[in-house]
Amino acid sequence: MRGQLTLGMALASALQRPQALPDGLASTPLELEAMAAAARRAPPREAPHLGTTRDGPRVVVGEILVRMDSPGMPPAAVLERVRFSGYEVAYKANVTPSWHLLNVSGKQPLTESETFELAARASRLSRVTAAEANRRAYALASPSDSFYKYQWHLGQIQMPAAWDLSQGSASVVVAVVDNGILAGHPDLQGRLLQGIDMISDPSIAGDGDGRDDNPNDEGRDLANGSSSWHGTHVAGTIGAATNNGGGVAGVDWSCKVLPVRVLGRGGGTLADIAAGMAWAVGIPVAGVRANDRPAQVVNLSLGGDGSASQVYQDVIDEGLARGAVFVVAAGNENEDTANKVPANQRDVITVGAVGHSGDRASYSNFGAEVDLVAPGGEMAEDSDGDGYADGVLSTGYGESGFGYLFMQGTSMAAPHVAGVVALMKARDPALHHAQVEAALTETAVGAYQCSQGCGAGLLNAYAAILKARGQSPQGEPELFVPTRELLLPTRLRASIPVSNRGGGTLTVQTAANGELASRITFPSGATRVLGAAQADAIEVAAETSGLSDGLYSVNVNFDASTAGAVAVRVSFRVGTAAEGKQGFIAALYLDDADEWQVGDGVGFVSAPTVDYRISGLEPREYYLLAGVDDNGNGELFDDGERMGIYLNLDSPQPVELFAGKVTEGVDFALVAVGVAPGEDNRPVPVGAACRTKADCGAGGLCDTTMPGGYCWKECPKGSADCPPGSACFGASSPVCLVTCTSPWSGQASCRSGYLCWDATPAPTCIPPCDDSSCGEGTYCDHATGYCTYR
Repeated sequence: MRGQLTLGMALASALQRPQALPDGLASTPLELEAMAAAARRAPPREAPHLGTTRDGPRVVVGEILVRMDSPGMPPAAVLERVRFSGYEVAYKANVTPSWHLLNVSGKQPLTESETFELAARASRLSRVTAAEANRRAYALASPSDSFYKYQWHLGQIQMPAAWDLSQGSASVVVAVVDNGILAGHPDLQGRLLQGIDMISDPSIAGDGDGRDDNPNDEGRDLANGSSSWHGTHVAGTIGAATNNGGGVAGVDWSCKVLPVRVLGRGGGTLADIAAGMAWAVGIPVAGVRANDRPAQVVNLSLGGDGSASQVYQDVIDEGLARGAVFVVAAGNENEDTANKVPANQRDVITVGAVGHSGDRASYSNFGAEVDLVAPGGEMAEDSDGDGYADGVLSTGYGESGFGYLFMQGTSMAAPHVAGVVALMKARDPALHHAQVEAALTETAVGAYQCSQGCGAGLLNAYAAILKARGQSPQGEPELFVPTRELLLPTRLRASIPVSNRGGGTLTVQTAANGELASRITFPSGATRVLGAAQADAIEVAAETSGLSDGLYSVNVNFDASTAGAVAVRVSFRVGTAAEGKQGFIAALYLDDADEWQVGDGVGFVSAPTVDYRISGLEPREYYLLAGVDDNGNGELFDDGERMGIYLNLDSPQPVELFAGKVTEGVDFALVAVGVAPGEDNRPVPVGAACRTKADCGAGGLCDTTMPGGYCWKECPKGSADCPPGSACFGASSPVCLVTCTSPWSGQASCRSGYLCWDATPAPTCIPPCDDSSCGEGTYCDHATGYCTYR
């Protein structure tokens, strides 16, 4: 077995370790079974549902606003021009001389999505120059999905503001031309259309037959025999079920995803891929059923070497004539896209990748064919300090079943763009490729361009949707900075996105404060002037001369006066990366007694990349685990030392070895984990108000969906894990919640805005009930704030 290790930055200590590793881990090869248990860290668990959510209805159902082409038009004339077959339209109010509020009703009660669709239909009527649903206003909310807080990549492209413009439409179809789908994933329910398996060779398909109506991902698609679940990850980024209280958020909340399986074991063929693209946009393909829901957007997170293909181009040209837009990943070889197909086809939107820090991702292809970049992740870094590598988090499959995986690649960047194109199409289905490409590139954030060729810069979803409709935001300017914590990489500089998600002009002044303020510089300037919906980035760098080795943190303030202010904690390490340190990689497996055994392992000396080979292994499934003794004490996995597992620390996957075959390409990254000495060893103040996890002590998390925020922590060992004044609740995902006295008596010992409820194992503080939070047979007594039996 052969592969390559990519070694991330070694720290004296990392910013945070979300789950402590077991004590007493040994570093000898014969005791590596303990390493496996330590490294098989699950992705973040679901946050508890504590009773209420601050997310309310997004629209007044049935109400739309229309702007007529003639100011002062009387109500009767407005109603004469705004009609919908099967619906009744009533005049409700005049908003301005041109804008009118109408109420639309049907035979059945309308839904939110139907209201958005009626507004879109109204915008295309004669003499109507604009229309939108009568949206409710709240403090700008994020999706309630419990893993959304780990999806840094959505904030980076301004998705929270974009969702206030469009959450998508079920009438828009996005085809994922990939390696199939895991249709049973709970975060894809209700989002999938009946797709197709377009693989003609059964040996590639892995399902025993050729083309059929089953696009299920059969797995085992990687050269080393493991499974990527690639298409499922891509589909989740585009359209995971969103704002449903669990899992991850997708870019588009409403579109339908059409899985088209063209890749299997060993990849796919030009013929199958072209046929899949054709079928996706409604072009007949002999021998398979017709596609009755052609896609308006096609995502192609695939590619290979070669010049542009005429077969691909003919399909693309016909697809464009049918109104489709093709979004293509640039590729992951760190090479020019000139010889990467289909990234080098005409009239496609080719997408490169950036990491959290804003630089072109280390693997991303580049060049003149790249139109723009989007978040693809950088798994060797943890720039936001959340304890997880900076991959893109989306739907996948793990040892325990359906789950969520961190992955990196331009394959992860492209679906961000495809999802935004779907949101644009929801607002205006008639948009064609040239209009979409212009909207994307003209609004991209130029600060993320690169000398090798990163196109127009970083995707700005909010501005692109506005641009496509010829609109600009109204109202006061509003500052948005998507990150609150940044760990500078080894080059000691990174970019922090800033944007104005309101109207007018916003001036951002940036300054560091505190004892180390003079160590922070802003190479591209500390001031930005942003027009309506405009985004930019401010480069932050650290000057370390004269500082002793260690980890340092400085607060950097982004001040836009009345438009808002944000503080970001910027951390950096002084001292050379610990290269030349001893490391070890081992292959581990579970024996018949379900005990971990070490198949074999090899030592290595750390460097930016390490090629390894392990020989003499018996045919079976193995887990690959590696660590570096960065502090030189003869033991692995101390705080701040690098460790890794294939596929990555958060998504371990086995590799199957076969007799007589060399398995190659088992590549993964090592990243530092740990808790910084003296950084924040406070007990978690369970139940306290918070804005970020930094307010919640060591190992604590902040649930911002709760009023005022709510600090909590996990308690896998029961209440013994909980600080005084709290107890462990829940079985499948136990968490510490604050306890209280005198249940059913109101606030009691709870903080303001919370009531003392009776619960098991102890009374606990949660917010008052609302009409949607009480169970069957009960109702919310608003006078007391408690659920009461009918």
